[in-house]
Amino acid sequence: MQSPDPVVSRIHRAGFVFCLAVLGVLLCAATTVACPFCAPTDTLANQIFLVDATVVVKRVAGEEGQDGLPGTTTVRIERVLHISTALAKSFVVDQSADAKPGAMPPVVGQEIVIRRYYPPKEGAQYLLRGADPENLVWGDNMIEVTDEVIKYVMDAPPVDAPATKRGDYYLALLENKNQEIAQDAYAEFASMPYEDVASFRDRMPREKLRKWIFDEQIPGTRLGLYGLMLGLCGDDTDAALLEKKIRERASDFRLGIDGVMGGYLLLTGNRGLDFLETEVLKNKDIPNGELLAAMQAMRFMWTYGDGRVSKPRLRAAMRLLIDHPQHIDMAIRDLARWDDWGDMDRVVGLYGTKDYDDLAARVAIVKYVLAAINRKPTDDDSGLQEKARRHLADLRKKDPKIVQRAERFFDIR
Repeated sequence: MQSPDPVVSRIHRAGFVFCLAVLGVLLCAATTVACPFCAPTDTLANQIFLVDATVVVKRVAGEEGQDGLPGTTTVRIERVLHISTALAKSFVVDQSADAKPGAMPPVVGQEIVIRRYYPPKEGAQYLLRGADPENLVWGDNMIEVTDEVIKYVMDAPPVDAPATKRGDYYLALLENKNQEIAQDAYAEFASMPYEDVASFRDRMPREKLRKWIFDEQIPGTRLGLYGLMLGLCGDDTDAALLEKKIRERASDFRLGIDGVMGGYLLLTGNRGLDFLETEVLKNKDIPNGELLAAMQAMRFMWTYGDGRVSKPRLRAAMRLLIDHPQHIDMAIRDLARWDDWGDMDRVVGLYGTKDYDDLAARVAIVKYVLAAINRKPTDDDSGLQEKARRHLADLRKKDPKIVQRAERFFDIR
């Protein structure tokens, strides 16, 4: 039996370590509360500066894979864009001129073999990233990049600069003629917490936003952010535009329409919620995507609306989703989080009926009752928890396995 090639074995280990490092970065990023209506998108700045080393490389040679092996590509470093502080410290030379144990620094002209085959492409250059400051290893995935995009990233404020400084830079580059730059500028705002996005309301390009919202050439993934932005910086005229966009309904599922609804509610408050109730929530023929968008807009207003729509109005509007069986599980989960129990008898009465007989609906209804039992009592409960216990006892007699399942996996978040 042939012994494994030590070079190939090292490449396999490098790929594994690098994947773990990148996964850690992504998990950290995921814990940040980003724009509530934006598609999760990693930014070029994160990809370049949140690893231990990023270099620009060009292909030198390659060998296609055979017998199930992935092949290899040899690249040469043309430019070093980033070295982390930890990596830099690992190859500092002390006074006796002995290098400290650790990784060697990437240098221009160095050749690297990666465990993936990339075919020749004239003039192409790529970003290659490495991780682990104690023993630098390179990933197998390369990102093709132009000089213009590299300049755009390197000219940006540092990733740890204040949001106001970074935001001003990217705000001017939204819908740049270079689509890679336009997409990345969007991604920077998409990854910002809502409070940071809102802080730019006085500098947002209102006239451009009005056009972008109706521009079919702009990817739908950006619509949510632009609808939210117009809601932050607009007026009654813009509210009318957002209402027009909501009425369009050109397809059953529209990316970003939740952000348009959220921006609309910021501008119109309770009046706007009246419109969404009539146009969406009470409409039995409305596509599922529109219902989900309205639900997301109401959740946004509950958390960030600052009283623009009253809490009682939001609760009442969310109750309307109980009439849409396919969404009752999400609707009553929100009602439980919002401490709304006014329709408990009605919700429990739906258990097992024609349109509410699937597993998801049954478990959701039991969890709603459990949430009422487990809530912190208040002076104005008026016997709520006792009523919930009676409902739970009845449900346990009717469907003990479902109740047991709901209790076992009880979570109302």
